[in-house]
Amino acid sequence: MRKLFRVNAIQKVTNQLSFRRVPRFESLESRRVMTAEGTPVAIDQIVDTSALLGTISASANWGDGTTSPLTTSNQTPTGSLRVRIDYSLDSLGFFNAADRRQLLQFAADSLVTKFADSLTAIQPSGTNTWKARVTNPSSGVQQEFNNIEIAANEIVIFAGGRDLPGNQLGEGGPGGTSSSGSTAWLNQVKSRGQAGVLASPQTDFAPWGGYIAFDTLASWHFGVDTAGLDNTEHDFYSVAVHELTHALGFGISASWNRYLQGATFVGPNAMAAYDAGGAVPLSGDLAHFQNGIADGGRETLMDPSITIGTRKLSTGLDLAALADIGWQLITPSVRITGSHIYGDNGTYLAGITLAGSQIGSFQFNTTQTITNEVPTLNDRTTVSIGAGVPLSIIDLGTFSDPGFDVPTATPPSTERFRFRIDWGDGSSPDTGDATIDQLGNPNVVTRGSFDGTHTFASVGTYTVQYSTTDDDGGSATKSFVVQVTAPPSLEISIDKNIFAENAGPNAATLRVRRSGFDTAQATIVTLSSSDITELRLPATVTILAGGTEAIVAVEAVDDSLLDGTSLVNVAANFGSIQATPISVQVTDYETLQLALAASRIPENGGRNGTQLTVSRSNTDRQNPLQVSLSSSDTTEAALPGSVTIPAQAESVVVDVQAIDDDLIDGLQLVRLSAQAVGYVVGEIGIEVEDAEALSLTVTPSDLTEDSSNRRALGQVSIAGIAPANGLLITLVPSLAGQIVIPTNVLLPAGASSVQFDVVARDDFIVEGAQSIRLTATANGLSPAAVDIALADNDRPLWQNPVRPLDVDGNGIITPLDALLIINLLNLQGIGELEPGVVPPTPYVDPSGNGIVEPTDVLIILNHLNLFGIG
Repeated sequence: MRKLFRVNAIQKVTNQLSFRRVPRFESLESRRVMTAEGTPVAIDQIVDTSALLGTISASANWGDGTTSPLTTSNQTPTGSLRVRIDYSLDSLGFFNAADRRQLLQFAADSLVTKFADSLTAIQPSGTNTWKARVTNPSSGVQQEFNNIEIAANEIVIFAGGRDLPGNQLGEGGPGGTSSSGSTAWLNQVKSRGQAGVLASPQTDFAPWGGYIAFDTLASWHFGVDTAGLDNTEHDFYSVAVHELTHALGFGISASWNRYLQGATFVGPNAMAAYDAGGAVPLSGDLAHFQNGIADGGRETLMDPSITIGTRKLSTGLDLAALADIGWQLITPSVRITGSHIYGDNGTYLAGITLAGSQIGSFQFNTTQTITNEVPTLNDRTTVSIGAGVPLSIIDLGTFSDPGFDVPTATPPSTERFRFRIDWGDGSSPDTGDATIDQLGNPNVVTRGSFDGTHTFASVGTYTVQYSTTDDDGGSATKSFVVQVTAPPSLEISIDKNIFAENAGPNAATLRVRRSGFDTAQATIVTLSSSDITELRLPATVTILAGGTEAIVAVEAVDDSLLDGTSLVNVAANFGSIQATPISVQVTDYETLQLALAASRIPENGGRNGTQLTVSRSNTDRQNPLQVSLSSSDTTEAALPGSVTIPAQAESVVVDVQAIDDDLIDGLQLVRLSAQAVGYVVGEIGIEVEDAEALSLTVTPSDLTEDSSNRRALGQVSIAGIAPANGLLITLVPSLAGQIVIPTNVLLPAGASSVQFDVVARDDFIVEGAQSIRLTATANGLSPAAVDIALADNDRPLWQNPVRPLDVDGNGIITPLDALLIINLLNLQGIGELEPGVVPPTPYVDPSGNGIVEPTDVLIILNHLNLFGIG
């Protein structure tokens, strides 16, 4: 039987300032990449995850104040090996705390899950027996266990603590065995199914388990991560992984020893992983890498020391050595991808952090060298401008730049741009800060602009150079040509040189023309009036880019002063460029207003027929005003020849005299006028009614419908005589259809009366006695009227004398009575019932008015609705 009792230790490191201190996270590798600002920087690489346990995540601190997660993929699967930690020998209770047990399990899992080996079970039976020998971690003495059962792919580690000598923080190693039974059984206990263990020399290592012990007097940090790990504490996790690595054969197994070559280890996997290449130097005990050996920038786990206050994790070199002694390594790695856009040039140390979901994290750095991008500047076309005219170009330069502000950077990154314009005429260039119009970000470029204003003094062709420079010296320059022509000029014209002050806001149209200007630019022309109390203009008018002229409305101002005609000068200028002024006459428009107390008067109204008020519109009334008055027809209405509005007064009242003539001339319209020097003539109309009246008689005035007294003689008379064209008189009765008269009668010229017939109309309608008023009217004369009495001799011959609503005479009022009338209406319609003409039904006139009509039906239906059939 083979006995393995070799113990390897990590030396304690005391907390002295002179001792070596290393970063909490050490760089895996540093990569230098050159990319332009605003362009994505890609991260895509395979990273060794030997130090981590669980699902791997990654993030990047890009070095410009920003962080972001990275995508992880192709994570290495874990093997089937597991460690069962047995605390039965922990007599001093070092592992009574659950967090210590969990951390030790993490340490074991971080190693064995990275191997693909398959270990057979050890299950004694019958004569096949065995003993497991192991150092008691709590006492340091050998301990034996008979016939313990170990499952397939299981490694048993006995854990505990004691006071270890000297600077030892921990020790650990594999256990030994003795066995008896069949050859197959002996081989199984020794090799656990790994043929290389039975080879000579041994090429593999497959322990049943081992032990691990920790110094109980050391100051330990039991955290899953390094939070709180300070320079007075030793990291438990680091020591645990180190000692468990020894328990897996590192530095103590026969398969390790076969690769010892002097003070170096020459395992092919280890030499391939060694950063310096070739044989890996070992410490003096030949069981550790030489102190300080690094892999990918991180100190290896299996050198013989650890710095207090730090954590050491497995490296690829550590695991490669285990692969050399026979473990089937599942190369632990993950692919990390991501990208970032830097907003400014510079050298950035980006920190990439990888972390296992269960335990372990480390960082490596990549140096990103970001170059500056030159701004992109716009092109401009040729510009024409007159000499002496200010050339103003909005957004003369517009530019874009992929760089952008990064306020979280240290120091904050800001994009600033300067501009320079050399006008090409020997003048000093214009310089200044450009305007940032659009703040950039990783998805949007920074945009900016600058304006330019210059006046060229001389005619010629000039090349203008304009440029923008970013805050890192990147510059872009462009140029364009300016054609400077003869001095420009302005011209103004107006479509009306004279208009009244009351012509309003569109009294005239002013046209402004330019020549010699840069037509690519708008020109804002200043306008002025020499007397804004008479004529007003807008302060400016704009001739649009591409145009040569503009028009503007001229406003006349009504000032309510009696100031006559005013001469107003209109001017226009653009800077020092003046248009030749033009003169405009604005005539006064003060008026005389007339108002009547009554707009219609009778011709016999006399001297005080009505009153006329004469008012002046102006407000300067310090002097009296003599006003001439006139009438368009003094035979109808007369006025005094003149009237004076007193000083300070606005108006005066005069009488209008009505003139009574003997003519029948009807209603006459007379125009009354007032005029004064400097005023617009005032006019008003007045209607004068004729005072002549009509006289109307009818003889006799009592008529009946029978033939004995149906006729009468009517006569219309006037006090004077009819005019030359005669007088048309209209006759209108108050009741239509009862008497027969002419609609109009004509009183012949020179006559004073005219007669006409009046005949009573004989109908069959029962109407009784009626009074009819007959009215005579003529244009310009007062109307006349007479009342005529009309007697009716008609009787209700077709009404049932017993029951008026009983149409068929059967003594009962039913819907049939209504239907009989409806049938008659359908046959002959509404009409009078003549005596002697017998209808189909005797009593079709329930109303008794001598007319068959829908009313007769309605009264029957109303009766039936109220009383029903009966």
